[in-house]
Amino acid sequence: MKRILSFLLPLILVSCSYGTKLSGIVDTRVVDVDDPYTEIAVKGGVNVSMDPAATAITLKGDTVLIGVTSVTVKDGTLTIDASRKLFKRKGIKNLIKVNNVVAPESESIDIVIPTPATLTEISLAGAVTLSSLEPVKAGRLAIETAGANNVILALDVKELNVDAAGADNYWLEGSAMELDLDMAGACNFCSKTQYLTVNKAKIDLAGACSATLCSVGTVKGDAAGACSIAITGAGDAKIKTRGASSVIRF
Repeated sequence: MKRILSFLLPLILVSCSYGTKLSGIVDTRVVDVDDPYTEIAVKGGVNVSMDPAATAITLKGDTVLIGVTSVTVKDGTLTIDASRKLFKRKGIKNLIKVNNVVAPESESIDIVIPTPATLTEISLAGAVTLSSLEPVKAGRLAIETAGANNVILALDVKELNVDAAGADNYWLEGSAMELDLDMAGACNFCSKTQYLTVNKAKIDLAGACSATLCSVGTVKGDAAGACSIAITGAGDAKIKTRGASSVIRF
């Protein structure tokens, strides 16, 4: 969690100070990808879609916004930084509010990136929506989020580590052999109509988070505050609850 907080701090400082007016003109910018990447880091209220057919990174949005959005690949990490425009009119309170936060339509940027051959880590900060046109397959995948992000993915992974804080929403389906889930704030992990199937899971929730999954093995963990955990499947569940937290089977 310390890493994602350090990732978020520059976003907070810059987003409060940036105040350039929009042009009102929507344009497209193409950025060639010269080096491969296995990690994706995104700052700012942008919509990112992974496309296995893409050969370059494409940004579509107001000319001012795409002009100040930086796209770099260094040491195997693709970094997209749109933090200078994030909620420039409304300030930091919108970044951490409990309800879903999205940039107004006029301030949104849609970005398509090539799906990496190997994906190991995703870091999102500040109302980012990340999705993929095809299921993501990986050995070990770590996802760190802070703010009010939306992660919409179909997964086929051996090990999934999720570290979320704020009001993040995870809409996942598919399977993970092992899941390590750590959430704080008012985050949501899957639903009763869209969830992951796991063999082994460790869950640590705090605040008012909710998590739903299908267990075919053993789920262990702790839920403190007013969290809710819903589990289906024939697997065992050993969850310690504190406060008003609850565990249900469905």
